[in-house]
Amino acid sequence: MLAALSPSAVVIRFRPIARDRLEYHANLAKIESGRFGLSVFADTSKDDEDLDATTERLLRAAEVDINKAMNPWYLRCPAASDLIGHGFTFWKDGNPGEIEEHYSVDIGVERPILDIRHVDLFVEAFSYRGSWS
Repeated sequence: MLAALSPSAVVIRFRPIARDRLEYHANLAKIESGRFGLSVFADTSKDDEDLDATTERLLRAAEVDINKAMNPWYLRCPAASDLIGHGFTFWKDGNPGEIEEHYSVDIGVERPILDIRHVDLFVEAFSYRGSWS
């Protein structure tokens, strides 16, 4: 289901982030769901949270789905608008147990074949790399 995510939402992504692996996973998602989806975690800042506090909250939420030992690094996009501006859309998979903060980003921009330039635009939106404690 298409999700109405705020353009100001913080977005984090775990591996893979290499261009060829993202292309592979987006194409696999297309076969499974009909969309060139890449998994992210996103939410808007709450009350007095700054960017780092929101990121920490997203990391805690992601622990439900992500194995920290296998994924020590994350990437952060400070505003979903950086992705939405390229025509990318956020979707809820609707899988049992999907947490509120989990989304799939459709980077296909309504095309039948994935354009590798869209993979590059996706990666470029993530300007910060960090490790979670």
